[in-house]
Amino acid sequence: MLAMKVIKDILPTTSLLILLLIIGLVSSVQLTYATSSDTTKAHRYERKADSLMKHNQYVDAIVFWDQASNLYEKALQWERTLYCRNEMTECWWRLGKLTEAQSLAEKVLDLSERYLGPRHLIASIALNHLGVVKEMTGRRVEALVSYQNALIIQKKRLGIDAVHPLLAKTYNNLGIISRIIHRYYQAEKYLNKAIDIEKKLNGEDATRVGLGYHNLGNVFHQKRAYSQALDYYYKANDIYQKRLPRLHVYKADNLNSMGQAFEQQGRFLDALIQFEKALKLYQQIHKIDHPDIAAVLSNLGECYFKINRYNKARFHHQKALRIYEKIYGQLHPRIAQGYLKLGNVFITQPQKNYYRAIRHFQKARDIQFKLYGKGHPLLAENYVYTGLAYVYQKNYQEALNWFQKSLVSNVYNFSDSTRLTNPSLDYYFDRKFFREALYFKAECLYFLAKQNGDQQKLLLALETLRLCDRLTDRMQYNQQYRLDQLLAEKRNQNMYELAFSIAAQIAASYQGNRSLHRKFLEEAFYFSEKSKAQVLRKSMNQLENQRKNLLADTIRQTDLNYKQQIAFFEQKLAQRSEGVQAQRYRNQLFQIKQAYKHWSDSLQQQYPRLHALRNQANLVTLQQIQYRLYSKTAVIAYTLHHKQSFAFVITANQVHLVPLGGTEPLIQQINQFYNEIQNESPLGVFSRASHRLYQALVQPLLPYLGRQNELVITDPTLLSVPLEALVAQKPPQWVVQQGKFSLLTYLNRRFRLQYHYSASLWWLGQKGYQSKSQNHSLKFYGFAPFSLAKKNAAGASNRFGQLPYSGQEISSIARLFKTQRQSAYTYLSDNATLNQFKESLQDMPESDNIEHILHIASHSTANLREERLAKIHFAPQKHPDSTYLYAESIYYLPLKAQLVVLSSCESGVGKFAPGEGVMSLARGFLHAGAKNVISSLWEADDQYAKKLMVLLYQQILFGRKTYTQALHIAKKQLIAQEPYLHPKYWSSFILIGR
Repeated sequence: MLAMKVIKDILPTTSLLILLLIIGLVSSVQLTYATSSDTTKAHRYERKADSLMKHNQYVDAIVFWDQASNLYEKALQWERTLYCRNEMTECWWRLGKLTEAQSLAEKVLDLSERYLGPRHLIASIALNHLGVVKEMTGRRVEALVSYQNALIIQKKRLGIDAVHPLLAKTYNNLGIISRIIHRYYQAEKYLNKAIDIEKKLNGEDATRVGLGYHNLGNVFHQKRAYSQALDYYYKANDIYQKRLPRLHVYKADNLNSMGQAFEQQGRFLDALIQFEKALKLYQQIHKIDHPDIAAVLSNLGECYFKINRYNKARFHHQKALRIYEKIYGQLHPRIAQGYLKLGNVFITQPQKNYYRAIRHFQKARDIQFKLYGKGHPLLAENYVYTGLAYVYQKNYQEALNWFQKSLVSNVYNFSDSTRLTNPSLDYYFDRKFFREALYFKAECLYFLAKQNGDQQKLLLALETLRLCDRLTDRMQYNQQYRLDQLLAEKRNQNMYELAFSIAAQIAASYQGNRSLHRKFLEEAFYFSEKSKAQVLRKSMNQLENQRKNLLADTIRQTDLNYKQQIAFFEQKLAQRSEGVQAQRYRNQLFQIKQAYKHWSDSLQQQYPRLHALRNQANLVTLQQIQYRLYSKTAVIAYTLHHKQSFAFVITANQVHLVPLGGTEPLIQQINQFYNEIQNESPLGVFSRASHRLYQALVQPLLPYLGRQNELVITDPTLLSVPLEALVAQKPPQWVVQQGKFSLLTYLNRRFRLQYHYSASLWWLGQKGYQSKSQNHSLKFYGFAPFSLAKKNAAGASNRFGQLPYSGQEISSIARLFKTQRQSAYTYLSDNATLNQFKESLQDMPESDNIEHILHIASHSTANLREERLAKIHFAPQKHPDSTYLYAESIYYLPLKAQLVVLSSCESGVGKFAPGEGVMSLARGFLHAGAKNVISSLWEADDQYAKKLMVLLYQQILFGRKTYTQALHIAKKQLIAQEPYLHPKYWSSFILIGR
């Protein structure tokens, strides 16, 4: 100031003004230079921070984002300033520092409003980050609102249909939160929008396309469609391998998700491998304790828990909990979850510790009360676990209180805590714990009713299970993959068994009231049927509905083509799941499935009624069965549950539910009988085991089988047991000494038997069936690929892989057809190729006047580990795909045969699936459309198989017998012709169908 005063005194006014102007210009140049230099430096810091984020180095990235932000603020470049702070916010929440992230996001929103104006795009980014923070702290509705507000801003600024990365990120976040709050349709819609935008911006294999697939996988995982989830995880993994560095959090996230899907599928070793890979990556990426590390440790704990390694489970859960407490303090949803999982270990491990378990559940509850309040839906899980702790202590009254609390917290507008009412299915939050609360509530009511003899509690338990059943059907409605459906059926068996037991008990209490007794007997039968082969029933119903609704042939063929392509690649991946070739198969399979989904969605718009029927598995009623039965036929619907076994004896006029005693000793008797017949045990040993099983399975039913001479056996478990070989009476000693098996009083002396997976499937096969008339024509297609070798000595044919009698079998049968002026096509040796087999299927027109019979006399191989790899051998070709017909492909053959005869080894053998039965080759042919299948339960003898088959066709052609009658008579004739023949050689062939 003094200097200026001196200058003013010295210089005249005009000269002073000129000097001030020069000084101002110089200062302006210096300021502009400084600002330009700062922004250049800020740009450099930005690039450095961005690179660090790509390599998950969030702590270092924050330093550079902060420096860039400060320089931009100094230069008054507010858009760049707030952009950098938004990136800092992401770094904070990725580090698990949610308080810092929320504080910074809120500051960005405030500054954006002040300096950039209302509803700027920068504000939409901050809202997205704020949504993530709220989601991670359990405030899900607030998170949804934040994302929706971000979307509103972006649509207004960019346009509704804009293709912009910000819109893609917001749709992605909306998809994630919609999944978390169980809005799966919305989740899929949002995530597909995000993927479409990313594809248009960056191509099919962009990193964020992979992220979208990963998030879609999470949606299907939560819907319990684990196979579909894995399709998306594998696709995301393929993209990540191409696009991302070795150490990237997206890769670890995907491995962790894959591990969870494998765990749910029961593939625990695969799950542990993926979890360990994810843990190693997270540790290398984060270098310090991080929520991601804790999450995968918790998943490892859960996996060890499911394979009963409780010490390891407890160790991993405790380690995860310590990390969460270190990062979040004592008040966070993940800490509450950690206490819940530890508590669950304490009530399940062999050394029960109910006190510690309940204390852990209380700790979790205290945290949740502070975070959400007492009536929040997220407490539903806690209440279920607490209730289970009391169930295990047999304190059913206290447990019942907790399950009712779970229902109250989980169902909108339901507040009845009296335990005497149930909520509606109109609106609920978490369907998994809704179902579990209903099931365990019913179980408690059942045990309390047993203790007190309280019929009202029993009725309320049954009402609760009806609701549980309806909810279960909803949960499974959109499951498309067979493996997921099988897993669901396995989970549901306990519920069906309990409901059956309760309904049967109530029915027994109403013996004096005919209408009420019949009503509850009908309900017991409903739940018995619900527990049997529901997956197969749905598939066969779907085929039936397509035919019944006269779906155009071209549409049905398109549907079948897609399924055949999917089956082909599924089978390839079952053979080889790792390596470059496997990844090519996965990519091709993914493309086909996506195309099939788009085609199915468009078809749904054209045929909404057919779509609604798609997942229905109509169950037959007792009345419908009785209407179909002849006076001398009875359906025996066995029901082998975990503890007790029963049998429905259904005739045209009566229905009886007969108790058979404990299931465990019955299964032991079944296994002993099976072993004795398989091992060709001597007559005395075999007849003892056979008679014991007869006494257990058949004798209790005889009082209700007066005039009946034909039995339809329906139970998936018994499809592996040749009941015709059961012996009704112990043989006298002289018969034992002679070893003359034909003198045994086999069950097939009195009854002819046919089998099916369930009564509902048997009934479905009866619909529209008419007995063969004299003008009914037959067409025979016979295949014998291994028919060249000459019989040198006993057993030689098997050693060299040839089946010389198979050629004679096919040729002899063909001659029988020709003598009756019926068509017969035979393909022997090198002519019996898989390609010829497929061509023959195309030559089978659907006609009411023609019955097609498909006969395969070949080798077949069961696979007890992977049912999709069971196969039938055709004439050897250079490529295995042209030699073997795999089980996975059989399911989708265009089959119109009335009868399929699998005169081959082990065609009725396979992996056992709870509730579904044996996953055999025979099952595949039924699924494909065969009305009847004759298959073998074990390795067939070439010579005796030929004899039996010739006798079978003689009865079909000359006797005009039904297939059941023909097989029954053929077996009796073979026994008569070969009096010393062990039953192993004639009883192995069973008929599934009508």
